Amino acid sequence: MPEVFETRHSDGDGRFLILCDHASNYVPPELDNLGLPPEHLTRHISYDLGAAEVARFIADSLNCPLVEAGFSRLLIDPNRGLDDPTLIMKFSDGIIIPANRGVDRFNDLELWKSRVDTYYNPYHNAIADALARAEAQDIAPIILSVHSFTPVWKDKPRPWQAAVLWDRDDRLRNLAISHMGQYEGLNFGDNVPYSGRLKNDCLYRHATYNGLAHALIELRQDEIAKPQGVGLWGTRLVALRLVVQLEEALELPDKGRLLAHEVVVHAVKREARGGLVVERRRCDLDGPAEARGALSSGERCDGLLAHGPRRGGLGRRVQPALWRA
Repeated sequence: MPEVFETRHSDGDGRFLILCDHASNYVPPELDNLGLPPEHLTRHISYDLGAAEVARFIADSLNCPLVEAGFSRLLIDPNRGLDDPTLIMKFSDGIIIPANRGVDRFNDLELWKSRVDTYYNPYHNAIADALARAEAQDIAPIILSVHSFTPVWKDKPRPWQAAVLWDRDDRLRNLAISHMGQYEGLNFGDNVPYSGRLKNDCLYRHATYNGLAHALIELRQDEIAKPQGVGLWGTRLVALRLVVQLEEALELPDKGRLLAHEVVVHAVKREARGGLVVERRRCDLDGPAEARGALSSGERCDGLLAHGPRRGGLGRRVQPALWRA
């Protein structure tokens, strides 16, 4: 049996983390292709064609960590929350998945848990481990997830050659839109052909919830069907990330981090009539001790994480608790 997940450059540049949730079409032999004709495992319903090759190109070029799933999304979809009814698909693009019939928490709970424990949890634990290694180096990594989509859906052509998907954190989205705008004739979409606003999906779990800058890149499959396309899009996405661009975009020194003389911003959340109220206060690190108070990087403030001078721009955490409501 292949590994449930694959990693590259685990000890590489931790400022960037590449993910590929639908990298593989592997189904264990004992499941007999989930009752499907073998050709269906070569289709988009089983995995994202070309996505793994682009993700590896980026990670190899940047020498940054990559975590990719080693199993088909038809077994269990790692880009869904455990409460999502499409976690284990019973029907996909007009195809019934015979072996998935009844595999859920309400019918065959034992088999559902087996898939979660065997495939889903190890993949997400590998991502959490990569983030923990970055955290141990005082790094808030930027996360880029690579997916692909079909050129035609339900007989309707999709005009976008690629797109960025995002939820509430638009930091990397804004940079991607600006960067891709330089390529003449490129149709680069924004939250199409899907929306990035899927609660408890992979990026919500590891990025949104933790306040890390992130985006999901969708590539149309005919764009990356050949090595030349993989190289083209890999190069474009590598060019998106370099520290020089981040520094220029953010106008911050020291690779996007706040220096000691910058300010700490903490947020206080309270419920009030009319909805969420956020009070922002600034604390000058060069000011007197009484002005700084006792807060330092990573301490908790009124139930929210107060982040100190090590984080700034894309390479910092935002206040994730403000997004969880």
